[in-house]
Amino acid sequence: MTVDVTIFGNILVDTIYEVEQFSHGGSNIYKKKTQTVGGVTNVLAALKRMSPDLSTKLISAVAGDKEGDFIKEWLSDRGWDNLDLLTKKDVDSTTSSALIISDMSEKIRTSFVNWGECKNLTIPNNISSKWLHILYLDCLPLVEEKDLKRLVDCDIISADVCLSTHTEKEKERIFSLLKCLDYFFISDVEAKSLTGKESLPECATILGRKSKGYAIVHSPAGSSYSNGVATYSVDSIYIEESSINVLGAGDNFAARFIFNKIATKSTMTEVIKDSHDYTTNFLIQGNKS
Repeated sequence: MTVDVTIFGNILVDTIYEVEQFSHGGSNIYKKKTQTVGGVTNVLAALKRMSPDLSTKLISAVAGDKEGDFIKEWLSDRGWDNLDLLTKKDVDSTTSSALIISDMSEKIRTSFVNWGECKNLTIPNNISSKWLHILYLDCLPLVEEKDLKRLVDCDIISADVCLSTHTEKEKERIFSLLKCLDYFFISDVEAKSLTGKESLPECATILGRKSKGYAIVHSPAGSSYSNGVATYSVDSIYIEESSINVLGAGDNFAARFIFNKIATKSTMTEVIKDSHDYTTNFLIQGNKS
């Protein structure tokens, strides 16, 4: 059965410790600890909020450990169906997990990610979807160009990345995958790592030339997007990153973009502007809780 949106890729347990003032190289006493599930579920949750009737499918993997059990229970509690969650009980690696220490006064985040079984995912050949979104390309080393070319039953393919630095070999693999992407979402920090450039329009142009469709480089102040021929910039609501917890910002931006392209006839500039504003407002509301 063809679904509206399939989300494929990394899933992880986010363990967030909030401290009053973060001490580098020293001990920290946390005031609050929360655990949630991130990665592919950030996009799925955002789409469910925006359009509960949208048909979705989630594809990822966990190991047979306590983190894997936490993820499965977390998903079950939300009543989400159409989940393809491969469980491997005989692996030594833990399910991907992120330890995030957040300074409550400055909103400084220090993250430590232990990538586990979901990093070993390969893309099934039988995905049938109006839109396939992949995250994160730079943490799915087994995904190759030939895998994306086989997805003849996916009308639109988009993806994003999450690492702030990349080796030359990683860049080469990601660039080869861009040839199969209709939309490539990437933050300013990640784009600068891949291209070696500082200007957002220049980053977008370089990545757009390598893409089948558009590269969209987003930052707290706005975006630049390009198909390699024409490059445009979009301003947005701006708030200092130091004043807000930006966990999940990129995933919510991608989800809003996907929703807008499916549900509206807005222009690219309008879609990107709305995606920025939605994400900013969502983060502001989240920091009030």
